Amino acid sequence: MLRQLAHVLLTLWAGGLWTTCGVVAPTLFAVLGQQTAGSVVGHFFGIAAWAGLLIGLVLFALTRTPTWAAHRSLGPLILVSAAAPMVSELALGPMMRQARMAGDLQTFAILHSIGGLLFLAACVGTLVLVWKVNRAA
Repeated sequence: MLRQLAHVLLTLWAGGLWTTCGVVAPTLFAVLGQQTAGSVVGHFFGIAAWAGLLIGLVLFALTRTPTWAAHRSLGPLILVSAAAPMVSELALGPMMRQARMAGDLQTFAILHSIGGLLFLAACVGTLVLVWKVNRAA
């Protein structure tokens, strides 16, 4: 039962990240104004970051149990995939808001790019996790 739960959580995590980054964000920027889209997408990224942290911690804990011990070697990848969006959310997010409010578009663009790379790293990390877990099953 716990093994199936772990697989479902991993699937939800990866799917949520890929959907938010690959579908929701581009679509909102295509149909809404840039400021409105940025605000809405920011909320989606926040949800994805916190959900990923929660799911990542649960999956990491499960790798330390007999239920999912076969995936123990994936622990570091789980933690990195969970931590990368949180760095964007907690460290870069406030800095981006401050740069935007100050009108410093160059700093905002640099921070935004770094945040995007962190989310991309999490997307690729969860894709690798899904691949490896399904390959082992």
